[in-house]
Amino acid sequence: VIIEDIYFVMTKEKVEIIIKRYYYISRAMKENAERAVFYIGKRKHVIPVTDEIKIIFDIVDKIYKAEQEAPIRLMIQLMKAGEKDVYIMREIHYSKNSYYEHKDAFIEKVYQCCIYHKLVSLEEILGGKSA
Repeated sequence: VIIEDIYFVMTKEKVEIIIKRYYYISRAMKENAERAVFYIGKRKHVIPVTDEIKIIFDIVDKIYKAEQEAPIRLMIQLMKAGEKDVYIMREIHYSKNSYYEHKDAFIEKVYQCCIYHKLVSLEEILGGKSA
């Protein structure tokens, strides 16, 4: 899966992908690489390191620092480290439903911050699901 157009219009799905692959992207950023290239199974994935992704990383750091609840902070920390959902659930002792509820809330918060930073188009916002 090559996500070359990830920086054109940020969507909630792209935010989820960036958070899910945070570890690989951060590793590429540390190496000053222009793109994160990694393999999952035998499939090659490429995610360009753009200014928009750097803003999302900054957003994740701000949310982490502002978070008061220790389990949520641990969840974010483990997600950034590239840990799988099952491992994170066990570490923070959440049920499956509770974990995914908190994870979805975190992703939604990142997405809302992306809207604030004008990374999301009006068409994306208007075309999204209503509450």
